[in-house]
Amino acid sequence: MLIRSYIMMAAVTSLGLMASNNERADPSGGGGQTQNAFCNASKDDGASLPCFDGHRSVGAGPRSTRRSKEGVAYVSPATVDELGQAALDIRLATFRYKGGDGSRHLGFIIEDNPAIFASDVKNGRVDLYGYASMTLAALQSQARHLEQIEAEIDVLSNEMEAIRGKPHGSLTSTCDGLTQPVVAAY
Repeated sequence: MLIRSYIMMAAVTSLGLMASNNERADPSGGGGQTQNAFCNASKDDGASLPCFDGHRSVGAGPRSTRRSKEGVAYVSPATVDELGQAALDIRLATFRYKGGDGSRHLGFIIEDNPAIFASDVKNGRVDLYGYASMTLAALQSQARHLEQIEAEIDVLSNEMEAIRGKPHGSLTSTCDGLTQPVVAAY
């Protein structure tokens, strides 16, 4: 349970950092704040929404309502595992933007990961919605595996309790057709 809490905290922190970086988006790639930077969100009429208006984030990101989508296909647990692993395999780098203010940034290089959902290669940008979804896939995959491990630990703990409850010498083992008492040291 504690490990699952740490994973949740890491995912929430990651998503928060992505939102923070989205607010500082500079379409020129310079890394500075731009009042009219545009994300991949749009209004119902197709017009782009600015991600940053100089004071606060506006337009929370891409539309995600069912009425804006077609061809919806939910991914299988196996695909969630693959997406999660792809997120974990992203090689992170620190860097400075050319022509920027000289501050260091953390992220990944699109050319290193062109085939993942988080890479918008055509526009030279990170698809933050894809990136957040891949991070969520990693979280879901790890949570499912942790539940399996916890169930296995519960079974083993119950077996150990059953063994500890029996007096020494009451366990037996069969070897070469002979049944022998097992002496266990606790």
